[in-house]
Amino acid sequence: MSQAVLNLPLARTTGTTSNSAIGTYAVALGVQPTLLGGFFASPIRIPLDFNRTQPSRLYVDLAPSANSVAAATFARLELGKTVQAPGAARVEALIAVDWPVPNPWNTTELSRVLLDNGTGYTFNANEIPPAALIGLRLTRNGPHANDTWPGTLLIAQNLQLQYLRLYPWEYCC
Repeated sequence: MSQAVLNLPLARTTGTTSNSAIGTYAVALGVQPTLLGGFFASPIRIPLDFNRTQPSRLYVDLAPSANSVAAATFARLELGKTVQAPGAARVEALIAVDWPVPNPWNTTELSRVLLDNGTGYTFNANEIPPAALIGLRLTRNGPHANDTWPGTLLIAQNLQLQYLRLYPWEYCC
């Protein structure tokens, strides 16, 4: 089995955000420390080569809007998930990640963050049924008590789904 990465772009914003960029050209949303904001990713159908019997991971890229020196602080990220398969009950879930912000954290440092459900993965093995539609919403929950980082968080406007592929003869023809 080989690994695959599927990029899920922004579909629309949610909450309070500002248009920004990581560097000059990597589009991002800025979310201030006292606000709730983020985006919905474009919904996807699970690819045919997606191996549902193995867990998978979802990542997001983050950066600060300004250089930061803030010891022992966290940014609260929340991933809302909708999984709907034909003829099956809809499953809704929320993953909360209290991400430890690097200290110092400079604007030239991109951080790739795993949206971890507590198992080291985002989706557990067999969590996603065949032909499922998946909807995702990522937010920074600045008002939450666990969000203690005082800076504006830049969230790249896409998520990356990393999964193990099935062999072609396992899903084809």
